[in-house]
Amino acid sequence: MQNAAQENAARIADENSALRIILEGTATYTGERFFEALVVSLSKVLKTHSAWVTEYLEKTRQLRALAYWADGRLTKDFLIDIAGTPCEAVITQAGMVHYPIMSFACIPTTPI
Repeated sequence: MQNAAQENAARIADENSALRIILEGTATYTGERFFEALVVSLSKVLKTHSAWVTEYLEKTRQLRALAYWADGRLTKDFLIDIAGTPCEAVITQAGMVHYPIMSFACIPTTPI
């Protein structure tokens, strides 16, 4: 029983730490700059190669990057068609989809 309690306490501490990093990274920003700070913070917390925040353009079935962080570089305001990408599954299923490995291989073109 104590093992489960210790694991739960460790998980809560990790989640609190992650939330603190995101809040500290974004608290002083608003508007466009907020999204830039958010993707940097998310990539750091999730220990990922990249992170992005997009806006879905329903008429053209495209995503417009509000902020994209990859390899220590910030890029924004580019369009990507969702056809054939993991993003298409998210839009059509209206839910979360997880691709743990090589998600860039699923995207036909990338801005970098």
